[in-house]
Amino acid sequence: MKRRILLPTDFSKNAQNAMDYAINLYKKDSCVFYILNTYTIEPFTMELSAERYLVEAKKKSISGLQKSLERLTNVDDSDCHEFHWVSDCGSFIEIMKALIDKYDIDIIVMGTKGDTDSRTLIYGSQTLLAMERIR
Repeated sequence: MKRRILLPTDFSKNAQNAMDYAINLYKKDSCVFYILNTYTIEPFTMELSAERYLVEAKKKSISGLQKSLERLTNVDDSDCHEFHWVSDCGSFIEIMKALIDKYDIDIIVMGTKGDTDSRTLIYGSQTLLAMERIR
């Protein structure tokens, strides 16, 4: 049976490291990796061209996911790994919950930079939310 692994990304070096870690950790296992990037519409952009902002955010997300997928397929030498990407607008946690149910995800491996880029924090806010709200 294939392991199903969710890899949330914000396209940071930390996220790349987490993806590389997951690939190496499961290099001998048959796996399906789902690379996820989410984006939201900020309240202030609702007044400005929200539709234009949404289109640009989606393009940026898809472009980043395609680059991540290309990089991963170049560094992954396992024949038993399969990759898919998901780009979605909305709450990071709610989208993750939906994907966990939809794809019967076994494990989440994440490493994100976060907004604060604090070197004193062990976990970022998104990681803490994921640990608290996803079981």
